[in-house]
Order: sequence, then structure tokens, then C-alpha cells
Amino acid sequence: MSIQIRYFSRSGNTEKLAREIGKELRVEAKTIDQSVPSGTKLLFLGASVYWGGVDNSIKKFIKTARGNVSKIAVFGTAAVAKSPYKELKSLLEQSGFEVEEREFHCRGAFGPIHKGRPNADDLKAIRVFAREVAAVDRN
Repeated sequence: MSIQIRYFSRSGNTEKLAREIGKELRVEAKTIDQSVPSGTKLLFLGASVYWGGVDNSIKKFIKTARGNVSKIAVFGTAAVAKSPYKELKSLLEQSGFEVEEREFHCRGAFGPIHKGRPNADDLKAIRVFAREVAAVDRN
């Protein structure tokens, strides 16, 4: 099965999660600057919620991935706002993607807020999430 990982991270919080998924699944985590190859069965897409919502570069990336991906699993971080899942799921479904119902979200450090996050517990949880989603999709 073809699994890919793409992420957008301003502060490095979502990047930490992407790299942890990559270690767990033995897949290189790449930024959204790199396209997704045709025939990708499962894409782990990482994003954060900023004051205005999901970054515009994620919205552009979604358009470029059209036709190359069967299913997308969303993960991300946020210091204040809630999970990026609702906004991303809507954008992805509008673009015709199947979206995994489960998502992973944890707090991300922003200055003194949530210092040290994602932490060891968050990294352990993202590994479990990745393993479970990948296993279900393989069946």
C-alpha cells in the first residue's frame, strides 16, 4: 500500500507529529511543498489552526493532490484554537476526497503557552493513531 505524509508547520509542532508518523510507518514525512505521487492510497495530512483558520498553503496543496490520493487522515496541533479537522474535512470533501473519520490533534507550544507540547505522551498517541489508521486502511 502506498502511504504518504505531508504537513505544513510554522513553528515545528506539526512537523514533530509528522516525523513521528514517519518513524512509525517507515515513510518519509515531507512538507506540502512536495507533491503526492499518483496512486497514493492513504495520505496523512498535517496542519495547524491559526487565528484565521487553516493556512492558505494547505488549501492550495489540496487542489494539487486531487486525483492522486484515495483517502486522507488529518492530524495537527493548535495552541489556542481547536482541531483543524472540521475545517480540513470540509475542504477535502468539497474537493472530492474520502476523509478518515478519526483525526489526531494535540496542543502545540506557542511562546509560553503549552510549553513542551507536543510532549512524549502526544508523540506516543500519534504513533498509535498512525498504526491504527494504516492497519484499518490495509484491510
